[in-house]
Amino acid sequence: MNDTFHSEEVTLNITDEEESLEWIEINYTGPEEYNHTFTFEEDDDLWENGYFSHDRDVLGESSGSYNISVFANETNEEDEEIVYTGYIEDVVIDSTVPSRDRSPRGAIDHDEPEVEITFEDTISGLENATLEVLGENETTEENLDGSQEETLTIDYSDESLDTGTYDVEWSVYDFSGNKREGDWTFTVSTDYEGDTNPDFDPSPGLFTEEEWEDDYSEYLVLILEETGDEVTDKEVTCYDGSGDEIDSDSNSIDGDTEFDCRVRMSEYGDSNVDIYAEICNEAGYCEETSTESYTFDGSPPTVIGLDTVSGHYVFNDNFDVEFEAFDDTAGVDQVEYYFEPGDEGEGYEVEYESGTIEFEADTSDLDMGENTLYVRAQDILGQWSTAEVLDFEYYPDEGPEVEIETDKNITTEAGSSENLDLTVENTGMFFIEDLEVEGYLEDIFEQTETVQDLDNGSSVSFTWTVDTEDGDLGEHSIEVSSDSPPYSTEVPLIVDANEEQMSEIDQQFSTQQNNLEQLRQNITDLEQDGLSDERSEEVETSITAFEQRVNDAEQAIEEGKYYEADEHLSGISSDFSEAETSYQEVRSDHVSAQRTRMIGIGLFLLVLTVSGAAAFFAYNEDYDFNFDSMVDSDLEMTSLGGIESRIKAVFKNEEEAEEFAWNGFRD
Repeated sequence: MNDTFHSEEVTLNITDEEESLEWIEINYTGPEEYNHTFTFEEDDDLWENGYFSHDRDVLGESSGSYNISVFANETNEEDEEIVYTGYIEDVVIDSTVPSRDRSPRGAIDHDEPEVEITFEDTISGLENATLEVLGENETTEENLDGSQEETLTIDYSDESLDTGTYDVEWSVYDFSGNKREGDWTFTVSTDYEGDTNPDFDPSPGLFTEEEWEDDYSEYLVLILEETGDEVTDKEVTCYDGSGDEIDSDSNSIDGDTEFDCRVRMSEYGDSNVDIYAEICNEAGYCEETSTESYTFDGSPPTVIGLDTVSGHYVFNDNFDVEFEAFDDTAGVDQVEYYFEPGDEGEGYEVEYESGTIEFEADTSDLDMGENTLYVRAQDILGQWSTAEVLDFEYYPDEGPEVEIETDKNITTEAGSSENLDLTVENTGMFFIEDLEVEGYLEDIFEQTETVQDLDNGSSVSFTWTVDTEDGDLGEHSIEVSSDSPPYSTEVPLIVDANEEQMSEIDQQFSTQQNNLEQLRQNITDLEQDGLSDERSEEVETSITAFEQRVNDAEQAIEEGKYYEADEHLSGISSDFSEAETSYQEVRSDHVSAQRTRMIGIGLFLLVLTVSGAAAFFAYNEDYDFNFDSMVDSDLEMTSLGGIESRIKAVFKNEEEAEEFAWNGFRD
């Protein structure tokens, strides 16, 4: 046998012309640890006319060197067993075609390639090979003379190729008769060709999760139009605005061709996403599309922070509510509130603005008792948020109540200050947002205090300062009040005298006390001078008010209440003046009466000297003259001395009376 064989040509023949062999054993040892033993006996069907033939299929699967050992057995006439051993070494089986490595393949970015192919056969060696670029009349064929490796080349460095696709064919033989042939293509591309402005489907805009996943199955489709310039397939890669790759797809352009980019809402939900694509041909030339903006709104708006502005939850009228609503992707379109489940879409609209939103809840249609306020928001895609709830109580027939506690009274000196402590308590069931408390005392004190956010059962304390002047001496009352809810109370204010005023009051009292004592003495003197009871009562009455003021002032001073003494002494000069005037009038009337009596007595004595006249008057029945009626009844008429004494009493000035009397009598 030859040393090297084609796998299809290998046949192992063993001859037993005498047909004496009883059995034969063949051992094969080959490449890749191949080992095999084949045994047959003389009656085996493989024997035919004393020949044994064995084809290649028994050998190993791999080409290479094999070692074949043959053992045979026969028995001679002497019944002796004879074993025959034969060797066939280094049998080479070449069942493989030569290998090859070719270039360029696919698309290349230049037009002066070296088209080449490399063949290799390490078993039987290469015999010959051909290489041809179809359509370019470029062919090379070489006798390889058993070389184990050889490269065939067609060089276009001096003759550039046009843009387009080229077919290459080749063939090769090894010395075992194995033949291999084939072809490949390559494409020359020196620039990007084709559509650079694909359509995006869906078009840019706003999408909910349901719209995106149900209608578009999470795919963004780019549609490239066929331009007729395409020489290679295209690959489309989608990117987001951050430059991160989203997805890619490759396809050959055949008419309007779709490329898919998977865009998942789970990755981009609730955000605005800028998307663009890069389109590349197989030669590596790329073009970038324009950027399109998509908004993926994966959730409805959010409403948070729903609460009353006051933080109170019992009301008898409309009340203020605050909350926040936002949707960072599509944006909030409208907000509504309502009071009963199922009233969605039929509630009250709230004007939307970013940040904290406040509105007045309309309670006009509510029932008394416990109620619930619902607030929800809708984005511009029509997605409604889950409603936020606020529980509260509503009592339209009730009202707020308040009490104001103050000091029972305050005392200060004139020209000094004193604090007035107040405590305002919300005694009702409603929250009081603003309460204005006023304190007022005409010409002395006026103050207001605004109490805010007064919850039921809570209280607020504060202090006012009451400033007084010297002229504020006395007892006053400060009115403390509020309007809504109404409340009023009074605080007594005593402004006592300071040291300077006490000295002045003492001095004034002393003066008026002296005036009273002098006036009282003068009255006593008149009474001793025969003042009539009627006039005595008159003068006593006239000084009563003045005397009472002096006595009251004296008592107040003794009790240390100078502010009362000042009040009693205020205007006392007028009372004294009236009492003094009344006394002078009584005295004047008394003196005048006394003079009248003296004149009557003088006339009477004159009549006595004129006896005729006296007789006339005494006995004439036409005249009834009662002289006693002209003088006091207690006048002693029995002597001239009595008459003289009585006349003197009429005059306060004794000397004048005496002069009047005696001169009268002399005349």
